[in-house]
Amino acid sequence: MKLTPEQQAVLDGSKGAVMAKVMKTLVMYGDAFGAEKMVPVTSTYGHTVISFGINAMKPVYDLYDQLIEAGGFYADLYNSQFEDVVD
Repeated sequence: MKLTPEQQAVLDGSKGAVMAKVMKTLVMYGDAFGAEKMVPVTSTYGHTVISFGINAMKPVYDLYDQLIEAGGFYADLYNSQFEDVVD
C-alpha cells in the first residue's frame, strides 16, 4: 500500500508507539484487502467493521483502550493526514 509521507512517519513512530501500532494495523488491513492507498474517514466517529464477530475484535478493542489511555483520538489524526490528498 502506498502511504503519504505523514502516514509513513506515523508508521515509523513519529506519533508514538500506540499510533504506530494503529497505522501498522491499518496497513495490514489494507494489504489484506488489496487497497492501493488509504482514504479519508468522513464520519465524526470513525469506522469499525465488526461483521466478522465480536471475539475477533478483542485485539482492536484492546488497541482502542491503549489509544484512550495515551490521550489520542485516532480519527483526528487520520483525517488530518488526508487534507492534501487529491483523488
